[in-house]
Amino acid sequence: MGNPDQPDPTAGATARQSFKAELIRLKRGSPQTYESLAEITYLSDSSVHRYFTGETLPSSADVVRKLAVALGGGPDGLVSRHMAAKGGRGDPERQTVGLPPGAGPADGRGI
Repeated sequence: MGNPDQPDPTAGATARQSFKAELIRLKRGSPQTYESLAEITYLSDSSVHRYFTGETLPSSADVVRKLAVALGGGPDGLVSRHMAAKGGRGDPERQTVGLPPGAGPADGRGI
């Protein structure tokens, strides 16, 4: 994961702040822009931006998984933070749809 010599930026944060921090961390390691993320995940630019600013949370674990995969990360950590931020509501196992066909690393979009 991160550098053990550097403090965890999510330590002591609220669950919502932790989700936002992990989303930002994934984006920093990715070449994706808000616009490209919106295109890859079939979300609006404004929705993607609101997730990164912490204004709103994605509605489902499926959306969170799509974002994580598009950013080149594993979805488990982000999904866990999302569930905590939503107060543990919902069942992440029941919210699995996945990325649309062709919208993954092999689609030539640089992820």
